[in-house]
Amino acid sequence: MSSNLMKIVEQIHREKGIDPEDIIQAIEEGVVNAVNTYFGIKSEVKALLNKDTGLVELFSKKIVVDKVKNPEFEISIDKAKEFKEDVKEGEEIWIKEDIQKYGRIIAQTVRRIINRKIKEAEKEMLYKMYITKVGEIVSGTVFQIENGNVYLNLEKGQGVIPARELSPRDKFKKGERVKAYLLQVKVRGDDVQLILSRTHPNFIPKLMELEIPEISDKVIEIKDIAREIGEKTKVSIISHDVNIEPVGACVGMKGMRILAVVNELRGENIDVIEYSDDPITYIKKALSPAKVKDISLDWEKKIATVYIDDSQLSLAIGRKGINVKLAANLTHWKIDLVSQSRLQKEKQREKERIEKLKKELTQLPGITESIVDKIIKEGYDTIAMLASLTPKDLMKIQGIGITKAEAIINYARLAYAKAAAKAKQQQKKS
Repeated sequence: MSSNLMKIVEQIHREKGIDPEDIIQAIEEGVVNAVNTYFGIKSEVKALLNKDTGLVELFSKKIVVDKVKNPEFEISIDKAKEFKEDVKEGEEIWIKEDIQKYGRIIAQTVRRIINRKIKEAEKEMLYKMYITKVGEIVSGTVFQIENGNVYLNLEKGQGVIPARELSPRDKFKKGERVKAYLLQVKVRGDDVQLILSRTHPNFIPKLMELEIPEISDKVIEIKDIAREIGEKTKVSIISHDVNIEPVGACVGMKGMRILAVVNELRGENIDVIEYSDDPITYIKKALSPAKVKDISLDWEKKIATVYIDDSQLSLAIGRKGINVKLAANLTHWKIDLVSQSRLQKEKQREKERIEKLKKELTQLPGITESIVDKIIKEGYDTIAMLASLTPKDLMKIQGIGITKAEAIINYARLAYAKAAAKAKQQQKKS
């Protein structure tokens, strides 16, 4: 108890930012509780930290009496006058106790309280420091790898990247410098847990912000991102400054800017493309490096049929189908790739189907090829469609009367019923 506690309190205040009065109050309350508990004192006791000497002083409350019967609660008037000259019988006074017999307990208590206060301050400081950084990139050094989890020493405190938040490419060594996305700040007991991620959807955009000033300055905006973790990422961007070409700005001189991001991702490829409000243009760019011939859109079903040369098909699909998958996710369109050879086959099949329909219908009495051409031109080019019509529908076509209309529809319905029965039978066999 020879240490000057006030100097220690002031030092803690400077280094940890704890209010000195909070520490003093905690020490005084803690000492009273410890003394009462350890020595079983029943009288009222108070402790004060003397700011001049830096020592803890202990006082007990006594009732002034003429003759002491219970020394724990009472003090004689003669003895009381040593502390207060004008004391009167029946008065309550605080008597300073001999601290020596409580010294060991008080010293242990003070150490415990100061350590607790320091831990609480560090926890609060750490929490305040990182809670505002949730959703940002932090960096640290790997100090432990256990059960697939990677533990980092950060600027202050420690963080963990759980195994589930790691990319398949993430193989680290102790001492290696690593960047990660701050996912959560949790308080558990005396600890502040910093949960990190390298798979979060915002991880790559935040990495790009670090390497590309135009993105952090909001001159270039990331519109969409699609990622197959550990394989490839596609990012679409747009420039809000006509003088800045967005893709070039992101890639950087000799590709150095985007290469810094790729290196942090341990070699995961990144395609950066310019966003477009026009779906056809956007889909063409999203399928790069493949070159697209033409695109037709089904707006209702949100399906894009993409026509492409056979030589470009493997590029468009990509390894394991990743390129077309990412393009679909990036543009929010379902993409159906149609190669030239497939298109020719489909056209040939369509031609053969129409020829077969013509042949079947021209065998009916009075039905000429020119009448069949008119029917097909109206969009009635399948047996199923013809079977669903009424004679009035067909009679709207020039050259078709009630007799011909009924003959065509009856034939179509019979053919459709046979085809349906055959399909059902084949289904049973399978």
